[in-house]
Amino acid sequence: MKAEITIDDLSRARAYIATVEWRFAKTMPQWPHFYTVYDREPNREAEFFYFAHLIHKHGEIDAWGKHRWIYLTVDGLKYWVLGDVINRADPKPNAVVLEEGEKYLAARKAEKS
Repeated sequence: MKAEITIDDLSRARAYIATVEWRFAKTMPQWPHFYTVYDREPNREAEFFYFAHLIHKHGEIDAWGKHRWIYLTVDGLKYWVLGDVINRADPKPNAVVLEEGEKYLAARKAEKS
């Protein structure tokens, strides 16, 4: 079992979350989420990597297709790391997100037909 996140770590994560720029991932509307990239704010690099470490240390594993990613839920949103990107989205199980995404894509395809 993973150790619980401390109040100090959670406060530091919340401060980072509140002050960093989150962009909507418009190229993936079927899987709505936001992201931030560490090199967009070089003076925040240490905080980016600190939060990424917290995600890996305190998060839970969920499958995304054949992949397994670690997710940390903070204040009603889930966060995960992919390389130099931290993503966030509603905390739905990934199986639900994938199913909704397939329905979204099918509806867009039907509209174009």
